Amino acid sequence: MKIIKPDSFDCTTQIRSYDVSLDASIWSAGTYALGDKVIYPDCSGHLYESAVSSNTSTPGTNTDWTDLGVSNYYAMFDTQNATQTKNLNAITFEVDFTAIVNSIGFINISGTTLRIEIYESGGTNIYDETIQLRDYGVSNVWDYYFTSFDYLENYVAFDIPYTSAGYGKFTLTAETGVDAKIGSLVYGEQFEIGDTLMDMSLGIKDFSTIELDTFGNNTIIKRNYLDTIDTNVKVDNVNVQAVKRALTNYRSTPLVWVADENKAYSLTYGIATKFSIQLQHPAYAYCRLTVQGL
Repeated sequence: MKIIKPDSFDCTTQIRSYDVSLDASIWSAGTYALGDKVIYPDCSGHLYESAVSSNTSTPGTNTDWTDLGVSNYYAMFDTQNATQTKNLNAITFEVDFTAIVNSIGFINISGTTLRIEIYESGGTNIYDETIQLRDYGVSNVWDYYFTSFDYLENYVAFDIPYTSAGYGKFTLTAETGVDAKIGSLVYGEQFEIGDTLMDMSLGIKDFSTIELDTFGNNTIIKRNYLDTIDTNVKVDNVNVQAVKRALTNYRSTPLVWVADENKAYSLTYGIATKFSIQLQHPAYAYCRLTVQGL
């Protein structure tokens, strides 16, 4: 089990380049007309539309502004995995790093290829990989030739060369005429908790509902869902203190969790809602982890 301890991110200073256009101007104190749109606050801002004329109020403080949801421009930089930044054909952007980075996660993505380029502060390229996101999911020859395929929704690179003052350039490409989408970008230093055991349980928490009328007819309302992971992790006793400290320090913090690097389906972006470490052996302990996706 590995996590990525996220680097801090400030959109006002760390975005070097970005080919996604702002939905609207960033809000600043002034007078806005009926129908004017602004983003407030920046970095994790929502898109607001003025519901009145001569609007001088701050968005989100009263009914003078209508909240239209998370800004497309900033969606990938917030902590809501369900919100995606979208751009026709491709998304290309560069961000500066401010701490140690040796792992990068792209969560809830939609595209065909992903290119990751890492540069030192002076501009020397130290990593350049293009990943084909096609996921055939086949187990036999028939499936290979005659069944449809999907694309990976999540991807994590754990082999990034250590850098603390460089920057990354990322390009997610979709099919022509289709939106490329990114739900969350997480980068930082990887931390290994231990070896995930075979009793790992994967599931979802579904918020959909079924409503019945007086005649028993049903109406299904499809809503969002969250991934869940429940598993035991074998931790060397010498690492117990470091693991407990990391899990405690990053409580209530969205992290990338990878139970098994060889199993793409064991990756989720979420929060550990519960953990307990049982010291059962002179050499190792068991850490029971429950992770809820976002």
